[in-house]
Amino acid sequence: MRWTLRPEVLDTLRRLFHIDSKDLEWVNGSLICKDAEIKSSTLILPGCMIVGEVEIGGNNVIGPYTVIGAPPQHRDFYSSKLPETGKIVIGNNNIIREFVTVHLPTEGETVIGDNCFLLAYVHLGHDVILGNNVTLSNNTQIGGHSTIKDNVITGLNTCIHQYTTLGAYSMIGMGSIVVKDVPPFVVYKNFICYKINEVGLERAGFNTSEIEEIKKYYKEFLDIDKITSLRVKKHLIDFLNTRNSNRKIAEVDIS
Repeated sequence: MRWTLRPEVLDTLRRLFHIDSKDLEWVNGSLICKDAEIKSSTLILPGCMIVGEVEIGGNNVIGPYTVIGAPPQHRDFYSSKLPETGKIVIGNNNIIREFVTVHLPTEGETVIGDNCFLLAYVHLGHDVILGNNVTLSNNTQIGGHSTIKDNVITGLNTCIHQYTTLGAYSMIGMGSIVVKDVPPFVVYKNFICYKINEVGLERAGFNTSEIEEIKKYYKEFLDIDKITSLRVKKHLIDFLNTRNSNRKIAEVDIS
């Protein structure tokens, strides 16, 4: 079947997405920009919209009615004060469920790593960086310029303020509002990091001595140079070195 777009739809695409219909094509019921680079092993289910400068790796599943490549939700984009947007880069082996939105950056790239699981209605704002093995539960909303490190898990209806960093292996409790950076390896709920993410760390292969070192670091303010586990030290240093704002670090009260 040959699909056509009504004139008012074409006009909306031009005004809101700055896209010309000549740059689009219908593929199995989805509207995809001709310039999008998508590996053939990626499955795109009907009803999706993939526009703008987008690069998608292999073995991904993109659920119905997902939008990837919409312009940044930024007033300057529509007032022409914003220079050309960058690109979206999505890695391999990701599952992106229905009604997810991933926006183009205002600068640089919006990134999804490898082996991530984005549940229904997740929103990634402009310039968000997602690491590998990240799980974002239903309706997780991530503000622009935020960085989500490897192996982070968010609970249902999590809201993350723009320019926030979530450290590796942290877990964000259901319904949380995150307005400060969350350090690695902790569980965050009600504006406080209240325990070590022991279950998540054990599942990820951390041994007992590594978990005890993490506890000691937070409970006794252990000097980072005295940590013997190289991967524990790596994630702590990475968090401290890559925080991209003046946001404070969330309170840690590990009993």
